[in-house]
Amino acid sequence: MDPTRSDRQAPGLTHPGVLPSLLVALASRVLPGGSKRNRYLQEFRAELYGMPVRRQTTHALRIVASAWSLRSASANPARERKSVVNVLRSKPPLCLLNLRHHWAMQSTSDGSRYERCTRCGKDRRDDSIGIDLKKGMTMGW
Repeated sequence: MDPTRSDRQAPGLTHPGVLPSLLVALASRVLPGGSKRNRYLQEFRAELYGMPVRRQTTHALRIVASAWSLRSASANPARERKSVVNVLRSKPPLCLLNLRHHWAMQSTSDGSRYERCTRCGKDRRDDSIGIDLKKGMTMGW
């Protein structure tokens, strides 16, 4: 048995190569600075351990290719993409189908009044042709 190889490492698998290490370091430079960047760099390097050298290089190239999208996702984690699943989970079913809302009067900072659904947050308002949803026609043509 080779004394330089650990018992957990399979034959033919190596430590990260020079080129893959440089590529993941380059990819991490795109990310926001500070502890996030250091954490991602460590994670990228850890993913390379135990892979054959050829696979390390292709994996590192994939990391470089996705670095900008990772930057945009990690720069503002509070901004969540609205997917169909998130919309379905965020609104009660009857509000989502626009069948039943629970309207309550609200006021703006300037004192104007309007109605808002307390369950889903939808505002009740006149549409562009002047029809009040409660009272019918309010403006003549």
